[in-house]
Amino acid sequence: MSDERFDPRINALISFGCGLLFAVGLGLAGMTSPAKVLAFLDVTSPAWDPSLAFVMAGAIGVHFVFALRARIAAIAGRAPVVAARFFLPEQKRIDRALVVGAALFGAGWGLGGYCPGPGLVAFVVTPLSVIFVGAMLTGMWGTRVVQERLETRAANRAFALENERAIERALKQEREA
Repeated sequence: MSDERFDPRINALISFGCGLLFAVGLGLAGMTSPAKVLAFLDVTSPAWDPSLAFVMAGAIGVHFVFALRARIAAIAGRAPVVAARFFLPEQKRIDRALVVGAALFGAGWGLGGYCPGPGLVAFVVTPLSVIFVGAMLTGMWGTRVVQERLETRAANRAFALENERAIERALKQEREA
């Protein structure tokens, strides 16, 4: 949400307000309670608690309204109030990383009862959540390091392959000459 045309203090204030709204909503909805989250996720249990579906429906509803308005404004060529342009999702393909990431995220959420946002909010309330947050941050950092190494390795392989082909072409031309 940053842009040079706008006062960074306004962006900071908006970010603070959104974060505060998010944290209070998570707390009031019970999303910071692993027991409540696990009761929601266990749809086969007689004690299944569907109440968190309202949290999801509320988030989807609010996002739908604002995303629709953003798309209409973007099509009309209007800029948002506090940025130079709209940042609308562009990635639509489902790839291996998305599927594996979703499975791992779901496993962590289903086993621990926390996902990142509620885990950070619970960090203030529940002393043991410091372990979750520390592990989450370590995993996020480790994933970035591994992805960067894999991308570098793939780029190096492509470069080496192109060099190999160039050498083969040069040798072939030399033999033909």
